[in-house]
Amino acid sequence: MRRDLQVRELVGEMKTPSQITNPGSSAQSCYAAISRLGEFPKMIYFFRKFHYFKWQCLFIAILASVLVSCESTPESPTVNPAITYEPIKLPSQIPTSTKVPTATYTPSPTGTPVKVGAILLYQSLIGGYSHLVISDLDYGTQIQLTDGEIDHAWPSWTPDGHSIVYQQIAGTTSEIRIMNWDGSSDRKLSREANALEYIPVVSPDGTKIAFFASYPGHWALFIMNSDGSNSHPITDNTVFESIASWSPDSSSLVFTPWHNTVTPPFIAGVDSDGRNYRELTDREEADSDPVYSPNGELIAFTCSDGFLPQICLMNKDGSGRLQLTSRPGGNDSPSWSPDGSQIAFVSWRDSDKHNDCQDGDCNFEVYVMNSDGSDQTNLSNDQAEDWYPSWSSDGKQIAFVSLRDEQRHPSTCGDACNSEIYVMNRDGSEVKRVTENKVPDWNPLWRPPIPEVPVLALPTATQELPLVEIGGGRNQLMYWAQSNTSTDIYVTDLGGMSETPIIIGEGQSADWSPDGKQIVFVDFGPDGISELFIMNSDGSDRIQITQSELGSWDPAWSPDGKSIAFSRGHNGIYIYDVRGEAEYLVVEGDEDYYYPAWSPDSKQIAFLSNRGQLISTLMTINRDGSNPRVISGSADWSSPPAWSPDGSWIAYSCFEEDWQVCKIKLGAYSPVILTHKDTNGGPSWSPDGEWLSFISYRDDNWEVYIMRADGTDQQRITSDWLQNFEPVWRP
Repeated sequence: MRRDLQVRELVGEMKTPSQITNPGSSAQSCYAAISRLGEFPKMIYFFRKFHYFKWQCLFIAILASVLVSCESTPESPTVNPAITYEPIKLPSQIPTSTKVPTATYTPSPTGTPVKVGAILLYQSLIGGYSHLVISDLDYGTQIQLTDGEIDHAWPSWTPDGHSIVYQQIAGTTSEIRIMNWDGSSDRKLSREANALEYIPVVSPDGTKIAFFASYPGHWALFIMNSDGSNSHPITDNTVFESIASWSPDSSSLVFTPWHNTVTPPFIAGVDSDGRNYRELTDREEADSDPVYSPNGELIAFTCSDGFLPQICLMNKDGSGRLQLTSRPGGNDSPSWSPDGSQIAFVSWRDSDKHNDCQDGDCNFEVYVMNSDGSDQTNLSNDQAEDWYPSWSSDGKQIAFVSLRDEQRHPSTCGDACNSEIYVMNRDGSEVKRVTENKVPDWNPLWRPPIPEVPVLALPTATQELPLVEIGGGRNQLMYWAQSNTSTDIYVTDLGGMSETPIIIGEGQSADWSPDGKQIVFVDFGPDGISELFIMNSDGSDRIQITQSELGSWDPAWSPDGKSIAFSRGHNGIYIYDVRGEAEYLVVEGDEDYYYPAWSPDSKQIAFLSNRGQLISTLMTINRDGSNPRVISGSADWSSPPAWSPDGSWIAYSCFEEDWQVCKIKLGAYSPVILTHKDTNGGPSWSPDGEWLSFISYRDDNWEVYIMRADGTDQQRITSDWLQNFEPVWRP
């Protein structure tokens, strides 16, 4: 039944229709929520910036719409008289404001990595297909790594914990692939097309990958380098029955071959260079599932007592065969503890019909015993079926799969039974549920131990994505990210995508000065109200430049360097004169106004306007408040627009095919949709106009992406569990 999932993965038959709530997302997170109840400015901030789930947002939006529908018909916006600006030179440093003391901040030279807890990788039957998911046991985060109408199975960690090797099954073909631990940089490793490649296992030293394959019609155990090169068979026409196991020194493998349909499965070994093939057990026995002990001297495996499977042990050369378990009931699936002192396994000795139970009535339990077979103890001890024991890297915990949350009888639901993943201490205490899905989850694998993981750094696997070359720019993106405790401004260099982004200060909604030497951003002042601040691009000389009771948001530095446009309490668009520290009102009215964006010539401002709804109007207005124009009536209120460097296009988040990134040519009637997957927004043009950065929720987390201006070549830039927003290119 449940174990049949393993077999079905090999032949690509996992197509059972099912429904699932996507693990880790619980629907989609909102980039922002309703911020139109102006009399509650501080509550607005929390709604807007702390990203409630999308359906919760929709409920609040509907409520807000009902409230505002009772108001009178909105009046036309009030615009200011023309404002005359004398040409000024942008100072090299902004004069220190006398409104509040200058804040001090010491930036970290490498950024502050966010702590990652114990990671458990597992498979889940999502939408009828096997997909890979990771769960952080310490922080409760779950992220689906793969998607689509394709099966992803048999994952294997690289020893450094940075990458996952797995098999992808599509129709009649199956290929070996590798991705970073967070799901990024997914790519094919094997070189053959239309091949059958199965069950990859990474060597303990991380240099080789073993797998079974047929190219074509020739079954064998293959070896390739960890980058996919030098793939070659190391056995001759061998049909496999079970996964291969590496010796701890990576010098040899053991596995279960079938040379024909008559011979029962037996255990064989072979050196990693293909030499010294040897049969370790008698072909008259039915032996399978060999696993090297941590010291490499012993091999545990599933044997047969003539009728039922049992756990056996032998020396690495096949000598000293010893049966560790016996009837009543069967026992299989041995798993060594990291220190080699114990073996976890699955037993159905506690079934009412322990020697002749049918699948669904066997009451599988997770047991543990000493490596000599003594002290066999039931750890899971539940009336439901429990199996798939997996030791944590430190040997203190065991993950396993259980049907204790399934209300149906296992014999009636079969492979669709709601198996969930649990974790318990090695003595069976403190059992905790990890997954809460309505479809099968199985095959838990602990991430190998690593001392510290800077989650913002892409893992060290070879990058396939082309490095971005941006003409006229410095290849740098700035964005802000939200954790559970803070919001921080980051800068990342696209010329070295494996480098860790640097935290330059606390704050959000940041924008560069035209020379790239300074940054304007939003943070809270001493009175707890959001205000605008300026600091140098290295995080030094942080000063506050605005102060009001309504709060200031959405700063945008004009390309001529003279002004900063911003929204005050979302009641109007204002301009701050950089040299004179004076403020000017551009537009206000009964609508809400926010997210100003400057035209390249600094003569116009694009902005968003609405009345408490998700759908907003994208408008432009002259910087003196004259000539307001509607550009699009279907903008998303939660993402800022952006002018192209030549001033002919405006990119923005639109309500086309749900939430997507669009661009519209000035004077045109309809936009060009650039993204077509999940929820996207927050576009920003590169200095040469060839690229756009944006944010996307396609990975069940708000991450920064880039794409070409026509929507092609979309690449993920950030790789973490923070919520990342509003990327802007350095001038």
